[in-house]
Amino acid sequence: MGERGFSDLLERVAEADALRAAVAAARQGQACGLLLEAPAGIGKTALLRAGAAAARQSGMTVLTARGGEFERAFAWGVARELFTHAFRDAAPSFDGAAALAAPLFSADAVPADDTQASFARIHGLYWLAVALAERAPLALVVDDLHWSDEPSLRFLAYLAVRLEGLPLLLLAATRPAAGEPHGHRQVFDALATAAPITLLHPAALSAAGSAALVRDAFDERAPDALCSACHEMTGGNPFLLRELAGDLRADAVEPTVAAAAAVRQMTPQIVSRSVLLRLAPLRPEASALAQAVAILGARADLRRASALAGIDMSTASALATALLRADILEDDLGLNFRHPIVRAVVLDELGRPERARLNAAAARLLYGDGVPAEEFASHLLAASANGDPWTVARLGEAAASARARGAPEIAAACLRRALDEPPAPADRGPLLLELGTLQAVLDPGAGHAELREALALAPGPDERQVATLALAHALTLSGAFADAAAVLDEDVADAQPDVVVARLAAVRWGVETQELRQLLVEGLRTRVAEQGEAVDPRLSAAFAVETAAAGRDRAAALTHARRALAHPELLTQSANVSLMPEVVSVLVFADHYDEGDTAITALQTIGRANGWPLTAAMAATVAAMSAYQRGAISDAAASAREALEAQDTIWLTTIALAFLLAALVERGEASTAQRELAARGLDHELPPIWPANVLLHHRARVHAALGDLDAAAADLRHNGELTAAWRVEDAGMMPWRSQLALVLATRGEHAAAQALAASELEAARRWGAPRAIGVALHAAGVAAARDGDLALLTEAVAVLDASDARLEHARALTELGALLRRRGERSAARERLGQALDLAHHCGGLAIAERARQELRIAGARPRRDALRGRDALTPSELRVARMAADGMTNRSIAQALFVTLRTVELHLTSSYAKLRIGSRTELADALIAAAS
Repeated sequence: MGERGFSDLLERVAEADALRAAVAAARQGQACGLLLEAPAGIGKTALLRAGAAAARQSGMTVLTARGGEFERAFAWGVARELFTHAFRDAAPSFDGAAALAAPLFSADAVPADDTQASFARIHGLYWLAVALAERAPLALVVDDLHWSDEPSLRFLAYLAVRLEGLPLLLLAATRPAAGEPHGHRQVFDALATAAPITLLHPAALSAAGSAALVRDAFDERAPDALCSACHEMTGGNPFLLRELAGDLRADAVEPTVAAAAAVRQMTPQIVSRSVLLRLAPLRPEASALAQAVAILGARADLRRASALAGIDMSTASALATALLRADILEDDLGLNFRHPIVRAVVLDELGRPERARLNAAAARLLYGDGVPAEEFASHLLAASANGDPWTVARLGEAAASARARGAPEIAAACLRRALDEPPAPADRGPLLLELGTLQAVLDPGAGHAELREALALAPGPDERQVATLALAHALTLSGAFADAAAVLDEDVADAQPDVVVARLAAVRWGVETQELRQLLVEGLRTRVAEQGEAVDPRLSAAFAVETAAAGRDRAAALTHARRALAHPELLTQSANVSLMPEVVSVLVFADHYDEGDTAITALQTIGRANGWPLTAAMAATVAAMSAYQRGAISDAAASAREALEAQDTIWLTTIALAFLLAALVERGEASTAQRELAARGLDHELPPIWPANVLLHHRARVHAALGDLDAAAADLRHNGELTAAWRVEDAGMMPWRSQLALVLATRGEHAAAQALAASELEAARRWGAPRAIGVALHAAGVAAARDGDLALLTEAVAVLDASDARLEHARALTELGALLRRRGERSAARERLGQALDLAHHCGGLAIAERARQELRIAGARPRRDALRGRDALTPSELRVARMAADGMTNRSIAQALFVTLRTVELHLTSSYAKLRIGSRTELADALIAAAS
């Protein structure tokens, strides 16, 4: 991108001022980016060049890239071009999260997890940009953004919202949307509407500006009438005006008023006429060479262009010089057209068949030069289908490379084109399998037809099993549980472990498949019993989950959960992405919190190290669940927020939101919880999926805290119906009866409340987890409290005192103290209520603490009123960052782990220091411990 100053630009004062201001702001770390959007010929490239020159003159490192019409299928092509320029002067800094981008710059990309690799590459590129910006202020300049490959565009959109605090400027130019794929347009819109991005629309020249340009480019004597005619003919487009001026010179037109009439009689196809007129005097081979250069694009050099045009090198050299003199090509490195419009004119002269032929020939030429298939895949996409095995093979290579580099949408495009070729019959099945699998990743409702055909074409049992698993997984993702189960119609006793796990996953969450689920579980129990300790870890995982859901044999569930968690590499494969969190949940609901937290930390490490936001969000969700069950309310809120910020899928975020609501209710912030529900449109009817049932349970607690007992009861009854439909019997996993009993007791429906609590207590004792038993005893005690019976509440306090469920212990102590106070035993009441107040406050359970405080006052005590301070005063996000900093993590490593910016981490820590009344990072650990003790 050549240097050009602002003084050379006509009627671009506003744009020049914006560019200067953007450069100055970026150097100061102020979030800033400019996107120029205008039709071809308006002068976007000239503005970019001027902006790049200004950035370079100010001391910024300037990296440039340009999209190409025949390079949109080159995964990460624009991003790789940008950063490859940086590597010429200094070695790449692939430290920390930046290492996630390293595969983009290696010759061989390691196969990646389709569901999360794309984000990992984007996250890595962002931190690579941060590392370069820390060396010196950085400007990333991208021209022809409309031709960018989609993965690179996703990176730029990701970067755009994370510019704050970085000495980094993003400059880009694009044409208005015209026929881009829907996904491409969505990403572009996200980039264009990012808060730090200013969208500029350079306008056509005014009549006065057009006159100035005409007089400069044609003849300074040109009269107003002629200048006005030129302006009308071109609409004030600077490039078209220059072309028209060139035509006038070439035709030896005199600069007179009479010439204005001649201009008005010209056709609007100014550029086409101009280009063709300049080509006409040249040898016929000149057009062929120009067309070859147009086809080859950024990979054009004289040797390749001459070969594609079928011209010897010496002739091609002379013709290139003639094209340069004719103002078709520009004097720049390589072979480049003076303007994309000129290139478009040259291409338009080619008929569709000839253009397709040249694209196919260009692909073979580049392949012969050793260029990887991914870099010429766009030529094959544009070539005509003719059943060529070579084309199918190259498209398959390009798809594999794109998939490995985390660009599934490009891989899918290559596979579709390979199927259109068409391939040999033996190759069709594998291509369909690849395409169907990718489409299911990109869209949970897609890929089914391709995978069914792949299954039908599978030549042997091994291929059939792979296709079967892929189809079942796609059907499960789309919610077609019965269809998925039917595809996996194999006896559990004989099936491979991955088939068993897939089939159970398919039937577990479909209400209509519960009978089949029970049959499969019985088969699994038999197989586990027969194989003993030799059972596959994935089967142990499935057995642990199903045993816990049934609410029976807690010891067996724990044994198999531990066996499974000893093999995290099997539980975190893309096909089993939810298996490890589910197994960790078994430990949590069995009250083995320390073991669960160890496994959660391992899962968090896997997610963060690989840049997998889904895995990290799953770990954070289970962490929120564990913290809530244990009674660490501030920690639960922090982890739930982390999950919600890291991933946005209804299956996961619904569960994370459920535990955020629970934590907010315990903190006395039920109104905030209600706003969280409303903001996500989840305050009305919920979708018929299990995660929504978890949310339903905790939404009822929000209603109850706000005093809407009818809404709470309705949600809990529906919660119970769905839990029964899914055959979940674990009272610790879904204690709906206890919660409903408390609501009914408050409404005075004591008989119904007692019956529900008794049923829950029976289920809890059957499972055997102390927390579940204590919660059920508490509900039963409240339901029986009108009779003044202390036995159930006393037992609840004793059971929970021996457990790690601290907040539930405080809740039971509060109810027992209140009952003692009503019985007139004030001294005993004050003792229990004082314990409850201290315990609840240390847990962050401010709602229970306030209830205990009120009861103490009635009992004649004068309890202190603790202000919201210390750890509990931190927002969930502040606490999360403060904990990580206290553990010794640097700001950079925290930002990389949480997928946020350095500036965000700095702001959270600054606020945390103020709230904890400390002055430095070294005091964080003690301050957090003191606040929690």
